[in-house]
Amino acid sequence: MHYIVEGDLKCTVGATVLHLRAGDLINFSSLCPHSFENVSAAPATFISLLLSDAQIKELNDHDVKSSIVG
Repeated sequence: MHYIVEGDLKCTVGATVLHLRAGDLINFSSLCPHSFENVSAAPATFISLLLSDAQIKELNDHDVKSSIVG
């Protein structure tokens, strides 16, 4: 899971390309090829939260909705 704090990023997950801005949140499997690219002259900052399969299952068991790309 990645939360964009500031800046503009191009995020590629598999064949999907997304433009992310401050306030955006993206979630995808780390097994899927992915990359981030700063597409502005200003600095970009994001926070990453890495969860194990067991932690994801626990979240899903509690009916937490997520959006997965890839």
